[in-house]
Amino acid sequence: MLRVPRVRNGEFSTELFVRYQRSEQAFLLALMEMVVNGVSTRDVTKLTEQLCGTSLSKSTVSDLCKRLDPIVQAWNHRSLAEHRYPFLLVDALVLWIREDGRIRSRAALIAVGVNDEGYREILGLMLGNSESESSWREFFAWLKQRGLSGVDIVVFDSHSGLVKALQTEFQGCTWNGSRPTSCAISWTPHPRRCRRRSTNRSARSWMRLT
Repeated sequence: MLRVPRVRNGEFSTELFVRYQRSEQAFLLALMEMVVNGVSTRDVTKLTEQLCGTSLSKSTVSDLCKRLDPIVQAWNHRSLAEHRYPFLLVDALVLWIREDGRIRSRAALIAVGVNDEGYREILGLMLGNSESESSWREFFAWLKQRGLSGVDIVVFDSHSGLVKALQTEFQGCTWNGSRPTSCAISWTPHPRRCRRRSTNRSARSWMRLT
């Protein structure tokens, strides 16, 4: 039996429970990080069974990962007004997701930008019903509402709906729909002294390609 001192003002607290609570939180954070890095909930369950002698159900792991949702949402809706993004790379990834108790095919629309300081960053991700013009227009409008500006060159895989959306949402910009891999390589971060020179050289190269 654990004897806990009784105090009138409730100022007593034991270090024992806090220490173990911190260890538990570190363990849960490690589980969530594994899922973020692509480890399936099934494999996480197997790993916890091997390490701890007990297993967590897949639903338990999924519930733990729901704690990440507010963090991801805050990042995905952050302001983009701090920088201009002259280079924009857009693409879509078709995913099968569980929605309303059914497995559905959805398109994850993704935008990667290079800002005016030469840094590359993921600007946002949105789920669309397909790679249609309406889905891309909604995606681009959402990015602009968050402050996206200064777009000069857009690179993507050729898609008629995407081209129409670009012509509507980014009038006057130059776009290329054939060399996304080369563009991604050219956007590798450079030393500070080389960023402006590299950015100007990349712009001239892509202008010749279009």
